[in-house]
Amino acid sequence: MNLLDKEQYVEYLKKLKFKYREKLNFKDDLTFGVEMEYCNASSNKILRILNRLEENLDYVNYEKWHFHIDGNFSYSKKGVIYGGEVTTPVFTNTPNSYKEIKKVCNALRKYHATVDDRVGLHCHVSKDVFNNDYDVLVKFLKLYTVFEHVIYKFGYNGLREREALKTYAKDSRNILIDILKNDDSNDFYELINGINNVIKAKERGINFQNIPHGIGSTNTIEFRMCNGTIDPIVVQNEINLFCSLLLSAKKDIDIEYLDYRIEDLKNKRTSLEMYRNINLDDAIIFSDIIFDDDLDKDYFMKQYIKE
Repeated sequence: MNLLDKEQYVEYLKKLKFKYREKLNFKDDLTFGVEMEYCNASSNKILRILNRLEENLDYVNYEKWHFHIDGNFSYSKKGVIYGGEVTTPVFTNTPNSYKEIKKVCNALRKYHATVDDRVGLHCHVSKDVFNNDYDVLVKFLKLYTVFEHVIYKFGYNGLREREALKTYAKDSRNILIDILKNDDSNDFYELINGINNVIKAKERGINFQNIPHGIGSTNTIEFRMCNGTIDPIVVQNEINLFCSLLLSAKKDIDIEYLDYRIEDLKNKRTSLEMYRNINLDDAIIFSDIIFDDDLDKDYFMKQYIKE
């Protein structure tokens, strides 16, 4: 894509209108869940909405919607808790999943929930997509490492990086480069455990602590870098990114290209502030790798270039 094509593409993206989709284009049986943090809305009112949803659940062995208090942004006033986190059930790529997410987002907005730089959105995706395959995991780690700056910028959703990232969702690129360089285990769980020895829970933008041995855990990879949102379209875009990102590790990706990029990145400084910058070329390459559908690419790119 030459410079003129890029300029025309950006203008097209700016005019493109997001629509909430009935379902997305990744495989239907991949499981995921979302944690949405928010400020100010009354927990009593939010719980009424969640309880109403539970009456209509038709899932088998799926967990329910949950509400959690968070000491960083929840507070009590006259015996009522304001602010907190709502957590979805274990969802799959079905119309009902997105209907429920939209209902909860609409309820949060109705009851005056807000988001600020203390809150985020976390997305959990099942590690089953890897099928405990070491090579697929390595491919995912390389893909994530090369394009971490693009993923963070997308998650900022047109805003600055939230302050809480510096404590709870720091970048991982240089850590992962070192891990990939020194790992010779050729074993899925040994590599996961090696990562978990360095990247602790609730510390970095990506978290593997839920799959230490695949036993007695939630078996998910958690993505923690997104700014808080109660916009259902943004929530859906972020689900689409992280599910598609994991699935793309099973594609025929040019590993030599990823290795070349990682070699170039070695010893280069990273920062959450630097990740704020738009890199259109890298974002286009990344979207071409992880998405097959043009609308998925366009929705990703539109959110990515927001300022």
